Amino acid sequence: VCGVPPEETVAEREGRIRNCSCDVALNAANVDQHILCRRELPWADAAAFCEALGMQLWVVDDAEEWQSVTGSLLLQGGGREIWWVGLSDRQVEGRFQWVDGRLAGVGYVAWREGEPNDWLDGEDCVEVNLAADWLFNDARCAQGYGFVCEALSAP
Repeated sequence: VCGVPPEETVAEREGRIRNCSCDVALNAANVDQHILCRRELPWADAAAFCEALGMQLWVVDDAEEWQSVTGSLLLQGGGREIWWVGLSDRQVEGRFQWVDGRLAGVGYVAWREGEPNDWLDGEDCVEVNLAADWLFNDARCAQGYGFVCEALSAP
């Protein structure tokens, strides 16, 4: 993907990642755990892009991580307002699951009021949206949005 060998660390990949319209997210701990990709892709393509980097779509573990990354989206997002996260109910309707296999009850989920609503029976993937104070919303997976990749957790 964009000439980035998956065996390189995020720090080694930073220059190459930038060629893919992505940036390493700034955070208070100065730990390179997330990259912000402004390239607009459908959810499945965004997930595949992250996997090709040896990463995964963003799994929000807690409110502190959510606050840190959404702050980076605001500062570094290039004006993008909607970003995919690694949560969907693509496998079983109404059962939201993170890309790492955990159910939505594990980790941090902050739904926008009235969500998830599976509007017109077609919303299976989850995004965070600046206009909704970065709260979660289910959306059509085929939409092209920016996305956040994160380093895989240690087993």
